[in-house]
Amino acid sequence: MSEQELKDYWKQYASKDTVSLNNEHLTQELNVCLKKFEHDISTRNRRETIVAIALIPCFILLAWVMPSALSKAGAVLLVLFCLFVILMLKKIQARKPTDISLPVLNYLRQYKEYLEKERKLINNVAIWYITPAMIGCSLFVIGMQKYWLVGANIFIGIIIYYLNRNAVKEYFDPLISRVMANINMLEKTD
Repeated sequence: MSEQELKDYWKQYASKDTVSLNNEHLTQELNVCLKKFEHDISTRNRRETIVAIALIPCFILLAWVMPSALSKAGAVLLVLFCLFVILMLKKIQARKPTDISLPVLNYLRQYKEYLEKERKLINNVAIWYITPAMIGCSLFVIGMQKYWLVGANIFIGIIIYYLNRNAVKEYFDPLISRVMANINMLEKTD
């Protein structure tokens, strides 16, 4: 078989149906990844919210019974921090696209924006999560005159920071790239 015959044969059997089947397959694979992502994010949000709700009465009690003004201030800040965490998680969750009646391309564009907001939340964890928690914890332990715990708090904050940075690099960035690849693929077929 000559090269030209092979090309003709390929053109004859390579149809748009095959391409659309591949597009559908890729979209289905992405759907599985997005469902896993949503499950993981929902689990994270539920866990963080439950912990925050459980800590609020504990810190209120500690603010009431601690003799040191610094410990009281730290406990009050930690109550506010717990409320802030709940608020932030609810706010970002509300941005998740829910209109499944949209065309796939539009839905993926909205979902990409949502993923980017989640990634930004994780990228900024040092500002909105670690710093307020460390300030409250540090005030609390300084008021108890347990100065060595400030170092432990900072160490824990550094670990949380790097775990979140790793999650962005290993989890969010590849998923956003995959959504973008599907968006580009669907734009080319339209």
